[in-house]
This record gives sequence, structure tokens and C-alpha cells, in this order.
Amino acid sequence: MNARDCSWEILHACNYRCPYCFFIPSWENAPEETNGKHRNCSPEEWTRFWRRLHELYGSFNIDVVGGEPFLYPRFLPMIGELSQWHTFTILTNLSWAVEESAGLDPTKVRLQP
Repeated sequence: MNARDCSWEILHACNYRCPYCFFIPSWENAPEETNGKHRNCSPEEWTRFWRRLHELYGSFNIDVVGGEPFLYPRFLPMIGELSQWHTFTILTNLSWAVEESAGLDPTKVRLQP
């Protein structure tokens, strides 16, 4: 079975306030972690969810979007684990310690600045 494409808007939080960003109005009153528009799942809950989808439907090509995904707690180890089953393109502003991603499989996880 071929992988399916999908987007995962993991959170609405960003450490930049770019003037061209269409999310800015929703972030102005948002807590640092999330603005309440997303379910606040733990990395363990997300891992169970994406593993279950793999069991039911096979692999997905997942675009991770929505602010700066690396602000999500324990995001990097979670993506490392999830990349066992799925591939990821992560939209990021690269404001985090990018060298920490060196352990990720580049055939499974791609960073998109």
C-alpha cells in the first residue's frame, strides 16, 4: 500500500512574530504551549495515535505545520519514534538547536525552513 499524505497541525505557538504570518492574530492571546484550538495530547498519546493509524492504514507522509513544531514538549524524540512508521516534512523556523536532529533518519524526516 502506498503512503498517504496528510498534514498535522500540532500546535499554534511560535517564538517569532513575522509580519507576514497569517497566524499572528490567533497567537496574540495564546499561552506559550497552545491557544486552546488543539487537544493537548502528550507525546505518548500522539505516539499511540500514529502507531494505531499505521496498524490500520499503513504509512503516511506527514507535513507537520502550525507555528514552530519544535516548541512542542519532547517533539524531537517523539518524531524519532514516529519515523519508524511514517515519514515527516517539518515546517520550522530553525530557531532551536538544529544539531540535536542529527540522530534522525534523513530518509524519514525532512526539515523545511
